[in-house]
Amino acid sequence: MHGLKLHCLEWPGQGRPLVFIHANSYCGGVWSPIAASLSDSFHVFALDMRGHGLSEKPETGDDWGSLRDDIVGLLQGLDLRETLLVGHSRGGGATVLATAACPERVRGVVRYEPTITPGRILAGQGEGNRMPVDSLVERAMRRRTVFNSRQELFDRYSQENALKQWTEESLWAYIEHGTTVRDDGQAELLCPTWVEAQLYREMLRTEAWAGIRILDTPVLACHGDTRPDRPQGHGPLEGLRTIAPGCQLRAMPGATHFGPMEQPETFEAIIREFASSLN
Repeated sequence: MHGLKLHCLEWPGQGRPLVFIHANSYCGGVWSPIAASLSDSFHVFALDMRGHGLSEKPETGDDWGSLRDDIVGLLQGLDLRETLLVGHSRGGGATVLATAACPERVRGVVRYEPTITPGRILAGQGEGNRMPVDSLVERAMRRRTVFNSRQELFDRYSQENALKQWTEESLWAYIEHGTTVRDDGQAELLCPTWVEAQLYREMLRTEAWAGIRILDTPVLACHGDTRPDRPQGHGPLEGLRTIAPGCQLRAMPGATHFGPMEQPETFEAIIREFASSLN
């Protein structure tokens, strides 16, 4: 796209196009368990964002505008119409921008805990919502990227707090598509630490969000909900309503920020239900 080679997985199927966009430091293949199942009703694609998976890794261009343009370029390059976009975290935020840029190609959007910090700031919700970017960058740069084997990586990640609730199938999907096995047999992450760190640095830049159009595209915003006592309408995504006033909110009880990988069958059912409402 725009001179950059991006890798995209495809599951051919009947029905409208469905495009998955992943979170920072992961890859399109992390969606494969859900994507394979949904291919009975959709023509499914899963993009490796720039710097991730098998896509090219330019030294610049990790800003919101570039991520937006990559998604728009995919939709235009493959001439996808009536598309259902599904994005997670940073990928979810990028789909907000992409939908605003080419609403004529997007029929509906499902976003799981999208990162839209600049959107919240522009909406007047204050600097208090800023994430601790410096600590995120530092953590990214310390991340171990080479392991003796994929099995060692699986054993390690399945014990980490952020990933220990993932299903085995989801974790193996990430490891299969998000690592390469080197000639010496060691497994290396395909997302370099500097890419992850740069995406965090760029996260709070607001240029691409300035003047964003109000979306009338149907939007479903999902979030984890480890607080079953949270009052209806007080979920963490209420700020999306400033950009998409008609946005629906949906909680996944017991899920964390990685709900689609922890509860893939539940998230798949949510996608199917939302898609059926668009017909």
